[in-house]
Amino acid sequence: MREHIVQEARIHYVIEEGGMQPNIVPDYARSWYFIRAPEREQVDHLYDWVLKIAEGAALMTQTELKVEDAYDMSSWNMSYMNIFLSEYYLLTRDEDVLPKLRQMALYLANGQSQVGTWGHGNVLPSGVLGGYGAMCNPSLSCAVSLQLDQKCGIDDPVVEKAIRKSEVFFSKSYKCTVGLLGSCGVSI
Repeated sequence: MREHIVQEARIHYVIEEGGMQPNIVPDYARSWYFIRAPEREQVDHLYDWVLKIAEGAALMTQTELKVEDAYDMSSWNMSYMNIFLSEYYLLTRDEDVLPKLRQMALYLANGQSQVGTWGHGNVLPSGVLGGYGAMCNPSLSCAVSLQLDQKCGIDDPVVEKAIRKSEVFFSKSYKCTVGLLGSCGVSI
């Protein structure tokens, strides 16, 4: 496949769960693909191609394929989409984006760890973050995006609670005493 795509395109992946023994089709397997290219049309073409390959593999192994949208798996990605959409709303007051803003805000707020942080993905059912665990960059971008959501009029107790937990985490970690926006060098 590599020699048939534009040189600047990349297809990154990780096999998150792939079985415990070689030469045995596991009961469950999970992989995550990240596709990027210079143009959106190129990304869409590669996505469709990768999806067809996955469908072929499922057909070949007589297994079921379940595809999840990327934003369902990445709090980091979601936070930047949320920041972008919030800023768009604040500039244009385009109310058509408010339902999506609310959806993203609740997704992030519900995906926060018990101590007010985020990682690559949302919190696991056990209440802790998987993968690398808590990470400062996605935690900060998620927290800032939630505060922007409030500026857009997203008023929800779940979002408010997530913002407060983030403020506690960052105030203890970075000696900040005020909300994230307007303190510690972060401003709008």
